[in-house]
Amino acid sequence: MPPAPLFFDLDGTLLDTVDDVTADMMATLRELGLDAERYRRRFRFGPPLREALFEVYPEMNNDLLEEFVRHFRERYNTSDYPLTRPYPGIDELLHRAAGAGCPLFIVTFKRWIPTARLVKKFGWTDLFAEIFTVDRFAPDIPVMLKPEMIARSGVDTRGARLIGDAPTDLDAAHEAHLAAAAVTWGYSTEEELLARLGPGDKIVRRIEELTAILLG
Repeated sequence: MPPAPLFFDLDGTLLDTVDDVTADMMATLRELGLDAERYRRRFRFGPPLREALFEVYPEMNNDLLEEFVRHFRERYNTSDYPLTRPYPGIDELLHRAAGAGCPLFIVTFKRWIPTARLVKKFGWTDLFAEIFTVDRFAPDIPVMLKPEMIARSGVDTRGARLIGDAPTDLDAAHEAHLAAAAVTWGYSTEEELLARLGPGDKIVRRIEELTAILLG
């Protein structure tokens, strides 16, 4: 049997992007005259941008919210991402998995432009069979969810795993009938991940454990 496909989340799983996102978010808030320090105190990294922003600034009307999103995306899409780094051991793991013949995919709620630029920045473009983002097939599919991304890969998913750092990644794996590997170095707590763990899922605290699960 050929090696099983591996579906990777991006932010919090492969890359630590929070410092660049935070810097660009705060610059955009200041540009629009909003209280950037409130963002630093209360923003939760992980939920969709509009949802997370509205939790911090419930007084923000739709026009201002859309203006913020537009300015932030312009800034982040053209960034050089100086503060973003792969988590330790991830680069080696991806190269080993690709070398072993595993079909590799990214499934992320990040948008296409920054995802493609980040993958290129770290020299990973040729490692992945396909990169699926939330807007990959817009406007035909305005928001693509991770189970849809997995289905669109068109591969035999027997034995496949979804590797992510959020409870929603576990939910997506279960909906797509995959086992999950939930990494604890990302943006969710171990308790949040354990609460959603299903049969066949693994909690992963170190890169060596992930390598053993995926490559034996």
